[in-house]
Parts: sequence; structure tokens; C-alpha cells
Amino acid sequence: MRQLFALAALAAPAAAQWPPNFADTTVASGWVRPVGLTFAADGRMFVWEKGGRVWLVENGVKAAQPFLDLAEEVGDWRDHGLLGFALDPQFLVNGRVYVSYVVDWHHASHFGTPQYSASADEYFHDTIGRVTRFEANAGDGFRSIDYATRSVLLGEDLAHALPICHQSHGVGALAFGVDGTLLVSTGDSASYSELDIGATVSGSTNTALADGILQPKEAVGAWRAQLVDSLCGKLLRLDPHSGDGVFDNPFFDSAAPRAPRSRVWALGLRNPFRFALIPGTGAASGPQRHPGWIVVGDVGWNTHEEFSLCRAAGENFGWPLFEGLDLQPAYAAAPAANLDAPNPLAGGSCADFLNFSDLLVQETTLSPSWPNPCDTLQPLPTSLRLFEHTRPFVEYGHGGLASTGTFNAGLAERIAIDAAGAGVSGAQFDGASPAGVAWCSSLSYPAPWRNTLFVADFVSGWLKSVELDANFEPRVLRDFGAPARAGRVVALAAHPLSGEIHFIDYGVGGAASVRRLEWAASDAPDAVAAPAQSFGPAPLAVQFVGSASSDPEQQALAFHWDFGDGTSSDEPDPLHVFESLEDISAQGSIVARLFELTPPTPLGAGNPDPEVIRDGERPAVGSQDVARQFDTAHGGDQGAFDWIGYAFAAPRTFRRVQFQEGRHFATGGWFDALEVQVFDGAQWSAVDGLAITPAYPGGNGLSFETFVLEFAPRVGTQIRIAGVPGGAAGFISIGELRVFAAPLAPAAPLRFDVTLRVVDPFGNTDQASVRVSTDNTPPQVVITSPLDGGTYAMVPSAQTLPLTAQIADAEHAPGELTCAWRTTLVHDDHTHPEPLDPACASSTVITPLGCDGEAYAYEIELTVTDAAGLSTRAVSRLEPDCCQGGPAPQIYCTAKVNSLGCTPAISFSGLPSLLSGSPFEIRCDNLVSQRTGLLMYSYSAANAAFLGGFRCVGAPARRTPPHDTAGSLTPACDGALSFDFNAWRQSGPDSSLLSGRLVHVQFWQRDGAASFGAGLSDALVFVLCP
Repeated sequence: MRQLFALAALAAPAAAQWPPNFADTTVASGWVRPVGLTFAADGRMFVWEKGGRVWLVENGVKAAQPFLDLAEEVGDWRDHGLLGFALDPQFLVNGRVYVSYVVDWHHASHFGTPQYSASADEYFHDTIGRVTRFEANAGDGFRSIDYATRSVLLGEDLAHALPICHQSHGVGALAFGVDGTLLVSTGDSASYSELDIGATVSGSTNTALADGILQPKEAVGAWRAQLVDSLCGKLLRLDPHSGDGVFDNPFFDSAAPRAPRSRVWALGLRNPFRFALIPGTGAASGPQRHPGWIVVGDVGWNTHEEFSLCRAAGENFGWPLFEGLDLQPAYAAAPAANLDAPNPLAGGSCADFLNFSDLLVQETTLSPSWPNPCDTLQPLPTSLRLFEHTRPFVEYGHGGLASTGTFNAGLAERIAIDAAGAGVSGAQFDGASPAGVAWCSSLSYPAPWRNTLFVADFVSGWLKSVELDANFEPRVLRDFGAPARAGRVVALAAHPLSGEIHFIDYGVGGAASVRRLEWAASDAPDAVAAPAQSFGPAPLAVQFVGSASSDPEQQALAFHWDFGDGTSSDEPDPLHVFESLEDISAQGSIVARLFELTPPTPLGAGNPDPEVIRDGERPAVGSQDVARQFDTAHGGDQGAFDWIGYAFAAPRTFRRVQFQEGRHFATGGWFDALEVQVFDGAQWSAVDGLAITPAYPGGNGLSFETFVLEFAPRVGTQIRIAGVPGGAAGFISIGELRVFAAPLAPAAPLRFDVTLRVVDPFGNTDQASVRVSTDNTPPQVVITSPLDGGTYAMVPSAQTLPLTAQIADAEHAPGELTCAWRTTLVHDDHTHPEPLDPACASSTVITPLGCDGEAYAYEIELTVTDAAGLSTRAVSRLEPDCCQGGPAPQIYCTAKVNSLGCTPAISFSGLPSLLSGSPFEIRCDNLVSQRTGLLMYSYSAANAAFLGGFRCVGAPARRTPPHDTAGSLTPACDGALSFDFNAWRQSGPDSSLLSGRLVHVQFWQRDGAASFGAGLSDALVFVLCP
């Protein structure tokens, strides 16, 4: 960590900004510097504080007393403290818990001696890190610790502990691998503020070597991360029972199972404060035993932060020779000798020991080489521990580009994640301290957040999601919480039951809190189906479109079309052919292979009456109701071929069979192979072009599934479904069997009510319907009264208008048509519909509204629908005739006297009506001659001081093109302006000039000798007529 908890005190309150429908809520509060959280399998939450206390939270309630209290032992200074906690995979059985923490130097050096004082602390002193196991009390359901069960797995004394030589980079996280081993992350225990290669550094007592905490070969500062036989800068893999290294660790020494080298799983890390395992990786036992792939958030120094993926034992992440994807320049220029790596060419000018940097090379797709620095033509022997750098899957921070690794001609290169071809893609981002890693498996979270890795940065405050491909390789980085808006996250964990992400936050609300990220109830999608109606002779092909449907959260939708003819599709935009088919099942006699056996009745548990297969009842999929199905169980004596169907008195043209299976029994009830056969009077033969929807699965154990079997037309007198019966007893089960054939008589119009159902990932649905009719055309409708485009007079009383129309339909008599009139008052941007009137000839009452400055109109619509569901809608629109009974134009306001002492005067002639066929001329006289002027207008009045006169039209005012006042060549008051408002309205520059609207107009004139250089007329108000 980079002094995270010092920074936490400065974190400003922030409001989290999450993706739509996400919200965070406080789970529990009242913490003292919490640094981690985890869950038991039953959902109980454990939160641990840096000062050494672990708390149990149940149902959102924090326990009154700590679950575990190590405050007396823990060294709580700078970034140190109790930083790791894990529950045994069998915690609910054995109650075991594991903690990693820094030990206060006074406790480490004096506990058990007369000099020890429980109240004494010696902080800022080189000391040790420790991993300890405890067992909880079974008597209270594992809600408190039995301190007598304490067992130190790592750090039992100064010489067998994690060295703590600076103010950070000490103990890290704990987690269990899928193989039951305990994983421990450790920092390099070097200075975070200066180059540290083993000399005296500030911020340390520099006493670890003298106190026996460091081995002499470990006195190399940050290079300890490269020393295999050191616990620093590593991922450790321990036996949780003993703390020993595990036998299949990459550097395990059976003669020294507690040696650092025996415990190391991976190396080359600076401060791997947080890590998490990827589900689906690893193996619990056997020759491929493996804890699983580990995602590590490693805090960098001064060039890059990194998230890395540890896939295999013995991987080397490069620190301090590498930081991020490339060399760390300061450490690359400051090598240190590895006293565990003698140089085979030692002697003379060749040093006795190799440097750590000699044993580590950059990743390559070529064959790596490790030349001896004393003779580059000689490779280092493979008996030495030689490493290839495992690069992070993303580096970021410190103002640089977020990048991922790539190769060019086999050599390692970096590529920005927002560049084309990047193996890990995403938007650019910055940051300074990886602080949280957790796998999200929440079923309540939508894509793309479900089954992804969540990562956090403490300094920049963001949360991101990392999407992995099918091979568990990181591929896409997505923003989840916006930078500087997600608080100050120091830990992430997923709830074992809900999968929801929980986090510890030092920003939201200004104090540390444990919060839960919840997906709020998703809004329902919007189903849109087109075309609204389709018609034509059968067979009728219709291209449906459902892809215009949408989801408010932009989630992917599932589609299901029901075509109303027994068939369906799950495509968003299916093409479907509608046939004029007749269900003839009731017209035939049921025939079956069973009826040829002795006795000719079923011997199974189903309904013995075959009529159940055409009773129209369809049990739900998965039903076990044997009484609603017929089966052919007969002791297996029907052999390898079974069938059931219908026989008809006369030949029919068969086109489709709809088959609902019955119950699947343990010994049979399905077809292993299924086909449709037709008897043509001489022989049975299979139909051509058989398509079964959905695909027939055979004995899948799912009862009462329905299948549609379509095929090329086939003429015959009998039809059957046939094939090899399934199960040990060899029989079939039938819930419903329907047969469809071409009609014998000329095709009558058929109606198909087609529905589209869309479903979002959370089960929210919406439905839309369209209409299809075969061998049919829609009615022809023309409204004859009132005529479209007409007007209504502005008279004192309401008017009654007749409602009549010409209606014709090629396929239906008048008695087979239904009518629906509706009168709707349109007022500005809303409507006032009246009840439907079912008479085909009727009347309606019009109230004379309008001509008061607001827009009014009446829409009178007639919808005619035939018996097969096709409709036609006709509309007549009426507008108020404000020139018949409406208010007359009026002059108002005061004109400004011009520079010649004349008063401009506005006047008008004609009607403001497009139907009049004549101009509506607005004129202004007494203007200064030979000047420019124009008419301005608006939809409201004003009387405000303006340019030395009065502005009579409200804002905003619209201006018409300028014109010249003409008149005498020398200035005189014989200038004039004239404007035809009907022509302006007819030309269409202003779509808001609607009938019934009040318009206020005023002239402006350029008058250089007047105040403000302008003249103003009085004003005119009038109502627009149709």
C-alpha cells in the first residue's frame, strides 16, 4: 500500500455514481479503520479492522463484542496492522479462521518475559509479520473465538517470520485455493519512498538484520522479492494445518518444509495487498492439483500500478527489475547480488555471485536465453533458478497510458488498451493504488457485470469490471464507478448466496462504511412488433420485425413470437408463412399400433381412453399428470416400431401435425427416432421436408413438451407419427395430437393474432400484438361527413354534425363489419377523446372552442373491422373558423413619434384566412421615406420600453424579411410598409402559425435621426383563420 490509511483520513465525502439501476446501501457502520471483509457460506459477514479486531455481522447487525480481538498483539501503524483474514472452507464444521498481521515490536520481542506490558507499544520499529490460526466455539454456532486454540503457522519466532523493515509492504491478504491450501500475499518489506537495495533507509530502524529477522542474504532491500528463499514479495502456499510449504510447491525442499523457499508459490511482487481466485480454474486433487488462477493487484512505485494473473507455480512478476510491463529504470541501474546464485565462472574479474537481474529476462515468444554476464557466449546453467517475466494484463497510473502487453517479432511490447488490436481493451483511466479484487457471480446483476472480476483503485476511487474469455483470460475492462465518484474503496468481497459485491468505503458519507452494491428492480422492456397488420392470399409470407424492441437498461432481450397458428419462433425478425389450414383432428378416427396388439389397450399407468389426445387440454411442461395423457405401454411387444395417428373417410391434403408428448417414465414414453407418415390408400410413406420445431430431443426426461411438425403437402386418408419407441419398455406417450390439412372448400378469410413477447435478463417482459389475415383484404372506408379539412364556425352554441361514411369490403357482408367512431378534441399538445360510438352512421356534437390564442381542432375517426380482424381507420380533421364568429383584428399599443414628428400608424385589410384566397395585408403609414423596415410578430402582447418607444409584441419575437419604405427621395412622412400575412403563412416558414392562434404584430423602421436610430409603430392583434 502507498500509505492508504493516511490518505483515508483526507478522503472527501462523495456520492457514488453507478450504472443505471445500481445503488449502494450501508450494511453496517461504526467501524475503526476497517480494511477487509469476507463471508461464511451461510452469508454471515466478517469485517476486520486494521487495529486487530474482527467483527461478526448478521442480518445487517454488528455484534456487540469482537469475534476476535488481537489488538494487544497487532502493530497498528502506517499501513501495518491486521490486513488478512480467511475462513476455512469447512468453517461451519471446524470453526477455523486464519489471520495475517504485523506484530507490535514490543510484543514480538518481550511477550512472555518480565519486561512485557500489555499496554506498551513500540511502533515504527522493524518487526515481523505473522499468520495465525484460531478455532471458533462450536457451542455458540462459531460466533466467538476459543483463544486456547491459537496456532502460529508462520512467524512463530523472529527468524521464521515475514520481515517487516519499513512502514508498508508487509502482510497482505489470505485466501484458500480450490485444493484446500492457504494462499498468503506478502510485500517486499522495502522502502516505498526511496531506492532500497539493502543500505540504510529512512523510515526504518534498520535493525532487522541485527535482530535476526533478516537472513544476511536478504539484506538486499526490494530485491528480496526476487530471492526465492525469502518470504518477501511473494505469493505463499501453505498447508493450513501446519503452516509448512506444500509438497508440490515449485521450490519445495522436503528437508526444510518451513523454509521460505518451500512456501513460495510465485515471486517478484512489490505490495500484492489484494488478490482473488477465478472460479472454474484449479483442481482440488490428482496430478493436476492446483489452487486456481490468482488475480493480483500489485501496488507500484513511481511508474505503474498493475493487475496480474498468476496461472502457474513459480511465475515471476518481475519486481523490482520490472514495474508494470517494462524495466524499472532505477532498480535496473542498481543491481544486487543473489547469494543463492554462485556464478560458475567466478574468479578474477568475475564476481562470485550472479545478480538477481542476471536470472530474470523479459517475456518473449522466442526461446529465452540467460547469458552469463562474465561471458555472454555461455548460458547460465539450468540448475540455477532462471525466470521469465510474467507481465501484468494491465498497467496504469501516474499519468501514463493504461496498457497491456503484446509482442512484435517475438519481443515484448506494450499497447494502449484503447488502441486497435489490444488483447485487453477498454477506455483509458488513471489511478495510484490497486485496493480491491473480487469475483462477481451475482445472478441479479445484468450483463456485462455478471461473472466478471471487479477491481478497485483506492486513490482514484473507481471500480471496474474485467471480462474474461472462455479460457479465463482478461479481455475487456469496463468502468463501473466513475473516477472520484466511487468513494475510497479498500476492499471488495462477493456475498456467497446473492453474489452481490460488498465493499469497504472511506469516501461515501465521509466515514468508513461497509456497503452493498444492489441491482434495483429493472424496468420492463418495450416490445415493438411490426407490421401492424398483414393480409393477402394464402400462403402468405410475412416478414416480422421485433428488433425495434428496446430495454431501458440496454440489456439484451430474448424474443418469442407466437404466430397464432400453433407455430412460433425465437428469432427477433422471423419470416413466417401463413397457410389456410383446418384442424381436422376431430373428423378422424384414432389409429395406433397398440390397437393391433392383444389386448388392444394400453397396459401402462396412463389414461386408457385415447380420446384424451384430442380433448384440447395441454398440461404444463414438466407435469407428471398421467391421467391427461395416453401411452402405448404394452410390455414391449410392439417391437422397434410404434405409431399413432388418425384415419379419415376421404383423402385430405395434410400439411402439419402438432404433437404434445405425454409423461416421460423411467422405462419409456418417447420416440428415439420420429417421423410423420401418410397412407395414400396403398401404402405408408414418410413425408418430405419434415421440420420439427423445436428440435425433438427424444428421452430428455421432460414431460409434456409440444412440437410442431411441418412438411410438404401430402394427400392421403391416414396420417401418423411413427418411429422407434424409447426406453427399456419401448413405448410412447401422447398428451395432445392435432392434424392440420388444406380446407376442402374455397379458402375463407382466416385471422391470426400474432404476439411478440420480449424478456430481459431478469424476467421482466412486455408484449406486442399484430394482426394477420389470409385470403382477405381490409375494408374500404371514406368519411363523407364531416369532410377532412373542414371547419366549424365560432358560433355561440354547440353544433351537431352527422357522421356518415362509405364502407365496402370484398370478402364480408355489412353485417360482418364492426364500426367505431371517436371524436377527439385536440388542444395544444394534448387530446380529449370521447367514448367510442359503435354505430356505422351516427352524429357528434362540436363545441366551438378556439380563436383565443390556443390551438384547437377536432379529429373525427372511424375504424371499421371485418370478421377476420382486418381494420381500416379514416380521419377527418376540423379546425375553428375564427373568421366566422371569432374576434376581429384590433389595433393596440402606442407608436413612437419619428424624427420628422410623424406618428406611424398600423392598419389592415382582408381576412387572416388561407381559405379566403385573398391577401391579409398589414400596412404601416407615416414612415420616414427611403428607409428599411420590417414586420415582427409573436404570440403574446407586451408594453415595455424599447428603443425610445414601446415594444408591443412579446418575446421571443419573430422577424420577417426587411423591405424599403419608398416615398420621397428627400426625407418625408410618405414612406410606408406593407406585408401580406396570408402569403407568409402559405409559404410555410413558421409551422407554429396554426389556425386559432393569436398573432401580435408591430413594424420596426430604421430612423437614424431618432433616438436609438429606430422607429416603432403601434401594434395589431388578430386570430388566424383556416
